[in-house]
Amino acid sequence: MPDVPIPGTVRLVDLEGSSNRQHVKGQSDIILIPQPTRDPNDPLNWSPRRRLNASICHVAWVLFGSGVINALSSAYLIIEEETSISMTDLNLGNGLMYLFFGWGSMLSQPLALNFGRRPSAVISIFITSFLVLWASFMKTSAEWYANRILVGIFFSGIESLIELCVTDTKFTHERGFHMGFYNWSLYTGAFLAPIPAGFLADAAGWRWINRMYFIVGIVLTVLMFFFFEETMFYRGGTADEFLAAESSAPPTATRETKPASSSPSSSPSSYPSLSPKSNEDSTPELSHSQSPAEEPGEFYQIRPYAQRLKLFPPRDPRQPNTFFKFFLLPLYLMRYPSIVFSGILIGGVLAWYNVLIGTMAQVFGNAPYNFSTNMIGLTYLACFLGASLGCLMAGWMNDSLATFIARRNNGIKEPEARLWAAVVPLVLHPAGCVLYGVGAAHGIHWVGLCFGLGLVTLGIVMGSTLALSYCVDCYKEVAGESIVTVIIIRNTIGFAFGYAVTPMVDSLGLQGAFLLVAFVGMGLTGLCFVMIAFGRRMRAASAESYWKLVDAHQSFTD
Repeated sequence: MPDVPIPGTVRLVDLEGSSNRQHVKGQSDIILIPQPTRDPNDPLNWSPRRRLNASICHVAWVLFGSGVINALSSAYLIIEEETSISMTDLNLGNGLMYLFFGWGSMLSQPLALNFGRRPSAVISIFITSFLVLWASFMKTSAEWYANRILVGIFFSGIESLIELCVTDTKFTHERGFHMGFYNWSLYTGAFLAPIPAGFLADAAGWRWINRMYFIVGIVLTVLMFFFFEETMFYRGGTADEFLAAESSAPPTATRETKPASSSPSSSPSSYPSLSPKSNEDSTPELSHSQSPAEEPGEFYQIRPYAQRLKLFPPRDPRQPNTFFKFFLLPLYLMRYPSIVFSGILIGGVLAWYNVLIGTMAQVFGNAPYNFSTNMIGLTYLACFLGASLGCLMAGWMNDSLATFIARRNNGIKEPEARLWAAVVPLVLHPAGCVLYGVGAAHGIHWVGLCFGLGLVTLGIVMGSTLALSYCVDCYKEVAGESIVTVIIIRNTIGFAFGYAVTPMVDSLGLQGAFLLVAFVGMGLTGLCFVMIAFGRRMRAASAESYWKLVDAHQSFTD
């Protein structure tokens, strides 16, 4: 059987100016991947204002959502004193929550892929708000476990749905920055929430933390209903049709495909209408390029705002209902090494996060620091600053490195080009672990510990961004399902570490535990350079089975 194009290998830079595909406005040599359709309802054709609004909604959901479910961490010592729930049980409950975030994605992601991102988000945050309220009345470990498990199931979309929305609304050359921004939202929400929570616990008791965030959750639900637009857009077709549309991508050998369309964008569009376009937004909203001329008989109408408020969007009649296929597909995708690697890398990142969250109250709440609950909350500012810097570095380096290396590679972009940025967390993660863990064991000044926290969280955000961006680049036609695979692997690893945090620290001590985390983290980050060397060969080996898989499912997220 002849060779087939390698998944993830695309022509990003048009060095000779010979491609007839649409290019980035202002950067005439950068090809738009994927190519937008002619339909103005295509999220890739939205105006800059609408695309910015979508990004703000995504960030708000993740920022406040992650805060809602992590606010109690600064009050763990008080909770342990006032209830029968031990520190070990509190950490185990959080581990269970993250475990079900991963496995719950097997349910939430197929629902979002089939019925829309908007209803999944709105319903999820609404139900989770009441689960958060319930947690303010808990008195036993069993209640805590049950609450965290249900939060993990109903709020699992926060772990995988936003990455899907990023692929819906962003082109390949800009996804690194937005993946970094997503990870910033995910972790800084968790790091900022304990700050006001600590003061509230001191003033009114720890139970009012969840009551406050219940109110935040309800307000967020209302805002999401009115401002979060649906980004689901069907670009269906077979793998052969997709390859024909991507005809400027460099194949390894020929593959029998249907003839490529002579127009720059041959992907089918959705929601055709025989009525002329309305006066509002009367031209297709292409923020990066001009729309190609419409073919005779093709007319589109931008859906008005009132119609966009419908909780369940209209489905393209060609879009298959593949819920049960999608349900099992993430497990099947574990056969691809690039996806498994991404899951292991980001799983390590979540593990380091769980170790930090599980030890900060103990470290700063006991001698020699003896911080109050509100002061423990303030130490999370160090994590926030580290995560913010990591977001800036990851976003800029991710996209810039990929484009720079593509220019030097005759315009061809390989997903592994992003992984060179791993040199930063490879150095800073172990340095932060040593400074925080070993420093705490020897009682150094709290400023040194906070500096170590910042370095560790910088590495956490960079590692997460690299893993997610690499996964989406490798197998972008099944990006939504592959992200679920990554999240399942990640959260299973995170659960194991969440369960083991307290016993590990008790057995090894702070110094031994964080030295272990430092060296294991270096080893996992070092796998990036293994993938740089062998990742393309692995993707090439999977090409035949992958394109058959795409043909079988006939549904693209990209």
